[in-house]
Amino acid sequence: MLIPIVWNLYNLRTTLVPADYLNDSSMHEQMVRLAASRISSGELPLTTWFPYLGLGSPHFLHYQSLGAMLVGLIGTVLSPDTAFRWSTYLGVALWPICIFASGKILKLSRFIPASAALFSPFIMSVAGVGYEQKAYLWIGYGLWSQLISSWFLPLAIATAFRGATDKRFIPWAALLTMLTAAAHFETGYLAFGAILVIPFLTLKDLRKRLINGILMFVGSLVVSLWVIYPLIYYKNWVSINEFFTASPLERGYGARVELGWLFSGRMFDYNRPPVFTLFVLVGIIVSIVVIKRFIAGRLLLILFAAYLIVSFGPTSLHAVADIIPGHTDLFFRRFIIGTDLMAILIAGIGLDYLLFKFGSILQYIKFKITNNSVQIAILTYVYAILILITSVLLAPMFTQLYRYDASNTTQIQVQNIGQITQSQFISPLISYIKNHQTGRTYAGLPTNWGQNFVVGEVPVFKYLESEDIQEVGYTLRTASLMTDPEAYFNENNPSDYILFGIRYLILPKYFKPFIPCNHIMTAGNYSLWQTPYGFVHLITTVSNISLNRHDIGMNSVGLLNSNMLIHNKDMGVNWNNVPGPKPLDTPSTNLGTILSVHPDLVNGYLTASVFTNRKAILLLSASYDPGWTVSIDNRPAKVIMLAPAVVGVEIQPGKHEIIFKYVGFQSYPLLFVLAFLAIVSLVIMADFSRKPIRQIDKRINLCDFNRKQSSLTDKQSDPDHIESVFWI
Repeated sequence: MLIPIVWNLYNLRTTLVPADYLNDSSMHEQMVRLAASRISSGELPLTTWFPYLGLGSPHFLHYQSLGAMLVGLIGTVLSPDTAFRWSTYLGVALWPICIFASGKILKLSRFIPASAALFSPFIMSVAGVGYEQKAYLWIGYGLWSQLISSWFLPLAIATAFRGATDKRFIPWAALLTMLTAAAHFETGYLAFGAILVIPFLTLKDLRKRLINGILMFVGSLVVSLWVIYPLIYYKNWVSINEFFTASPLERGYGARVELGWLFSGRMFDYNRPPVFTLFVLVGIIVSIVVIKRFIAGRLLLILFAAYLIVSFGPTSLHAVADIIPGHTDLFFRRFIIGTDLMAILIAGIGLDYLLFKFGSILQYIKFKITNNSVQIAILTYVYAILILITSVLLAPMFTQLYRYDASNTTQIQVQNIGQITQSQFISPLISYIKNHQTGRTYAGLPTNWGQNFVVGEVPVFKYLESEDIQEVGYTLRTASLMTDPEAYFNENNPSDYILFGIRYLILPKYFKPFIPCNHIMTAGNYSLWQTPYGFVHLITTVSNISLNRHDIGMNSVGLLNSNMLIHNKDMGVNWNNVPGPKPLDTPSTNLGTILSVHPDLVNGYLTASVFTNRKAILLLSASYDPGWTVSIDNRPAKVIMLAPAVVGVEIQPGKHEIIFKYVGFQSYPLLFVLAFLAIVSLVIMADFSRKPIRQIDKRINLCDFNRKQSSLTDKQSDPDHIESVFWI
């Protein structure tokens, strides 16, 4: 087990070098910073407004945010960015410990957990989103929340397996399942799914196993209500990524593609000989041979197949996938992580068996050859052959991972140098925006020139995230209702700048702004421009449009390509066929004046002083959510939804003081108390004096399956001893 840990700690050490991220880690790091800030202020991050992306949203509620809160708590002592980098570094480097611990909880022999831990860093798949380093590192995808949950899932499954026969493990299974779900939603599905399967692994004592299984599942569900219930409560106010709904990213790659990867070796050994796949195959065969006695192996095989089938997604499962709760919000391809986890443990069985066979050969030689000199000579040849075979088999895995880690190191160093060199030019622009943050900033999109407008290797629109600038352009990162319309932003249309509240443009030095702007400054290759717009705007409504979370993006294109907002017009929204506000039907000219604005959207707060000549609507460029409240002259007013999904309030003629405030989900304390009581109840119900259900797993010698092993008699008589596949 120490080999992969030392390997990872050394090869991944540059993960600790400060370098702005090119992948989703930039968002996760930003969440950690906000979580640390909220915790330091004595606030709960789950109820906060996340203002930076998608015109803001209650991102900590909608997204798997446990990791951000835990690391943010550490970030109150350390720097949040430092805490985030260390969490990535140690999370990847030390993960073999988690694999080893889960194997020990399953009560596999000491060699199987150690063998599985050895294999754990070496998966390389064609998809790149499984339990592999490509999913997490700087040159990978930055799937940080999946990394956090990867520490809980193996332990959750292992304790659930033990909980089916030993009530003492039920509280642990419920707690770990909750942590898994809170850290990463798709991974949480895998943990709950394992609980449903485990009681049926054997018919022996089925009634008791079912009772324990029901207790585990219901207990896990109740403990996890603080994660699940708010998602259900706000389900109609979360967007669905319309760009991925018909793609393999959400629907899964399908059986034909994934089985092709599996049998060709590309599921675990992409761009190298299928070494890992070979050990998985051996482990599968071994587990099948002894499946009647080896319940833990039975679990691994069943979950391997089940997780693989679920990852096929609607592409192959079609209507069957609809059985899964919340299926429209799931990225089915991500369920392949469960297959990866099972494959790692099964590969450990395969290596353990091959080591056993080698040990048998050595014992045979020692028994048959009594001449010491001959024995030594033969053993020398055998060890040489073993070393040669091991080198041939394992060298491709170590070599490939070494090269990948070296490439990651190089790219981090390049980015670190680049951002140090270029930040001196962009920093004055950033400072100006922070000191005059009356609107958002635009610096391009992933689909246009913005992708090549960089600080080091990182596009400016991603670099802005590291500076906590409220921006438009880093699209499809959150579940806000405005995230899909944002992807259709038309930089040549002044109306879109009003709708998205864009105050500043950061452009390449020789670019001219796309709409009339004032030049603020130029430094290096970066120019800052200011528009006449900001977070709020006076408008009137002329009609209503029917929208829902499934089609809001595509049905917003007409509005985004129109000039309605520049003429102070917008539409109300009939959301989910519920009638919206009636159109004002008043002239859109000379509506009035915005006298002053004091935005603090980081804290979910904005005040404005306005004077209107006639009835009008004050549009707040923030993604609509039921948590928004508004008062006019200290009297509560009704928040209305404006197209496509921004906040507004109707005001009468005259001068008014208007306060918008976001109020998060208020029932978290009750749900936390319920979770605590559920855990306490499970602990009480776990009868510590009662013996666990007798296991049927026995010590198994695969080389002589039918022959009785007299030396194993004592071990076989122990009902608490769940044995390895074989005994060395």
